[in-house]
Amino acid sequence: MWRAAPRSKGFSPSRPTACRRSRLPGNDDDGRTLQAGLDQGKLRTDMLNSARFLKSHKSSNGKLGVTGFCWGGGTTNFLAVALGADLHAGAPFYGAAAETAGVPKVKARC
Repeated sequence: MWRAAPRSKGFSPSRPTACRRSRLPGNDDDGRTLQAGLDQGKLRTDMLNSARFLKSHKSSNGKLGVTGFCWGGGTTNFLAVALGADLHAGAPFYGAAAETAGVPKVKARC
């Protein structure tokens, strides 16, 4: 599930709700336990399909940017490899690095 955020300065931000079927825990330890029980392959597929949907949406200008921290940082790195030149900006704040073999697929631009 994606939740829309207010549109501002040409951006149409959205944020994923990866833990959509359960309540968010109140502390980091319980959060790690919750995340560990999620199907990471399905979550990555959901994030990739959601990014493609947003990029092609009729209200989109076709530019896609992603940011995240911790798990979201790893997801940002994953999307940078998976989307290549279709990702216009990515800002990961720690998290799992992209696999070394996939790094040449990252097409960063200024």
